[in-house]
Amino acid sequence: MWHEYINATTIEEVLQVLSKIGGRARLVAGGTDVVQVFGEAELYDPASGTWTVTGRLHKPRNYHTATLLENGMVVVAGGLKLTVNKPTELYDPASGTWTTTGDLNRRRFGHTATLLQDGAVLITGGEGKHNNALTSAEVGQLFP
Repeated sequence: MWHEYINATTIEEVLQVLSKIGGRARLVAGGTDVVQVFGEAELYDPASGTWTVTGRLHKPRNYHTATLLENGMVVVAGGLKLTVNKPTELYDPASGTWTTTGDLNRRRFGHTATLLQDGAVLITGGEGKHNNALTSAEVGQLFP
């Protein structure tokens, strides 16, 4: 079943919604309203129907991935804002802050990210710097 949630406090149209963080809250980070790309991040509590502003991404982006790690942190990778992003960022729900964790090997957006059993994140496909389809994959495990 799909649910539409509206009235986010800072994000007009949400392009990235991540599953559960710390129980019930859902993290929404980045996105666009077609005119501009956002770096804001918010937590949505479906039980109360309320949004809470949390830390801001260092690099505004859309068409990125957000992966929930086993330790409850979230890694955001790739995405697009005028140019394609390489930096990855790590969200710590305990402090509500983002930390830059390193760069992908290839700039990419519209890719997939899969959490592997060993805690690494597999990034595959997507589009690159000149909107070329990427057939490469990379694995990152630089997260605490």
